Amino acid sequence: MNTLIIFAFLLLSYLLGSIPFGLLIGKTFKGIDIRSAGSKSTGATNTMRLLGWRFGLLTLFLDSIKGIIVIVIVRYILNDYYMIKLFNYNIEILGLYGIAAVLGHVFSIYIGFKGGKAVATSYGILMILTPLTGLAATIVFALIVKFTKYVSLASIVTSLLVFVISLFGIFIKDVDYIRLVRIETLVTYMVLVSIIYIRHKANIERLQNGTENKINIK
Repeated sequence: MNTLIIFAFLLLSYLLGSIPFGLLIGKTFKGIDIRSAGSKSTGATNTMRLLGWRFGLLTLFLDSIKGIIVIVIVRYILNDYYMIKLFNYNIEILGLYGIAAVLGHVFSIYIGFKGGKAVATSYGILMILTPLTGLAATIVFALIVKFTKYVSLASIVTSLLVFVISLFGIFIKDVDYIRLVRIETLVTYMVLVSIIYIRHKANIERLQNGTENKINIK
C-alpha cells in the first residue's frame, strides 16, 4: 500500500510541476503565448523578458511553489511516505518528489512535453531542503545577474555552487553527529544540476560565443 501511495504522490508532483504558469499568465493577462517569442521557454526568465518583472516574479514564485507542494504534504502534514527502507537502510525520498516536479516543469504533459529550464522549480526545492544554502544561492544569483545581466550564467554558476556547498555539507556533523546535508539531498542536487546544465546547453554555447541575450527588465 505504501508503495502505491508513494507512486501516487510522485505522479501528483509531476502533474503539479507540469503546470506552465508562465504560459497561463501570459495568455491570461497579456494575451501572449510566450512560447512564440524570446527563448520560447515557459519559465520565469522568458516571462520577465516578454511581460515585465512583475509577471516574471509571479511566475518565479508559482514555479518555485509547485516543486514543494508534495514535499510539504508528505513531510509536514502527513508526516509519512517520505522514507523507504532499502537494504536495511532508511532512505529519505523527499528529493525524489522534487525531481518529479522538475521533470514536469521541463517536460510538461499539458504542452507537448516542453517547458522551462528547471531553475525556478529547483530553487523551491533548494529552499525547503536546505534553506541556508538556498539563501546563499539567492544572494550569489542576484549579484551575478546585477553585474552581468546574464540570467543563464547566474543559473549555471549558482547551481554548481549549491552542489559544491552540499558536497562539503555531508562531511560536517552537528552536536548530535547528524550530517548537515543528507547524502540523499546531495544526490538530489546532483540530478537537478545535471538537468539545469542540459537545459542550458544552448545558453552555454551562446555565452562562449558572446551572443547570449542579456536580461532587460521592463
